[in-house]
Amino acid sequence: MKHPLPLMTRKVTPRELLLDLQNPRFLGEKLAPSFSLEYPVDDARAQEVTRRYLLKYQSASPLVESILRIGFLPLDRIVVRRYSKNKYVVIEGNRRVAAIKTIIGDVTRHAISIPDNISKTLQIIEVLELNQNDADCECAPLLIQGLRHISGVRNWGPFQQGHLLDSLVNSQGMSFQNAALTVGLSPRRVAVVLRAYQGLKQMIGDQSYTGRADVSLFSCFEQAYLKIPVRNWLGWDDVKGKYLNDENRKAFYAAISILDGLGAPRLLARHVRDQLPSVLTHDKAKHAFFVDMNSIEYAYSIAQGEVETRNNEHPDLKMLFRHLGELASHNSCISNDEYDMILDIHKVASDILKIKSIRNA
Repeated sequence: MKHPLPLMTRKVTPRELLLDLQNPRFLGEKLAPSFSLEYPVDDARAQEVTRRYLLKYQSASPLVESILRIGFLPLDRIVVRRYSKNKYVVIEGNRRVAAIKTIIGDVTRHAISIPDNISKTLQIIEVLELNQNDADCECAPLLIQGLRHISGVRNWGPFQQGHLLDSLVNSQGMSFQNAALTVGLSPRRVAVVLRAYQGLKQMIGDQSYTGRADVSLFSCFEQAYLKIPVRNWLGWDDVKGKYLNDENRKAFYAAISILDGLGAPRLLARHVRDQLPSVLTHDKAKHAFFVDMNSIEYAYSIAQGEVETRNNEHPDLKMLFRHLGELASHNSCISNDEYDMILDIHKVASDILKIKSIRNA
């Protein structure tokens, strides 16, 4: 399959360069309160928010120090696409451009002064412009970034990898083998990352859970696909690229995203990998976890035959535990009486744990 990447050399000023609001680095990220990546790319506020984000969270600051010492060295070309007559959106090199814009802004405000030999390297920058007239270049920007970052200088996270692979396989029609050769991953890894990405995107698209879905859950979906009992329980469909068992899917979403009384999800990626497969193949264990709301550790012990099931034992304790969880998850204001009660519960629980520790010693 032909995937040309036509590039031409062009000399531009930093003022003509626009940071890319759709940079795959930003997938699943919130750059600033009330900020949307749907702003026009040439929006001044959007450009400033993006510059600050790259500076603070994407290690652009060390590049500022490097450029101030030795100037901008175009050893690794910045790649751009034309946005308007005199504007170009940066495809590859956003951190470097953010660093350059930061220095120029500081000089303009007289916050710093730099030697002429350093200043000269920032006046005109030679870039590579991507010619996107050919329809075959539809995913070329992603491909250029992916070739550099999936196995390159600064590795992308798995969600960003999945975004690129989804474009290559489902939009461009590449096989897993060709996609693997393109981005430098094994075909098996391509399959796993793509399926996990599709699973998480399905959760993001579920109106009941979209507010709880974020990229931190990617590893849960990765393990859900890798573990055949979990994959089958959720009803994975290769053709449709999604899970078809809605009841089980929503139960899984709740378990990985809704916090328990200790402020953690009931199901972490390691639980999906190590314990959930056994729980799903044991009816009593599955009931204990999903219906009786016991911990995954307790449900797993049932599946392993280590304990007998308790028929909803201690319902009052469970109600109290759920109430504490609601207080924690909603960050609600609590009354003085509730505060005193929580202190008492903490003391009693600590005493119980100490007694248990002594007996087990």
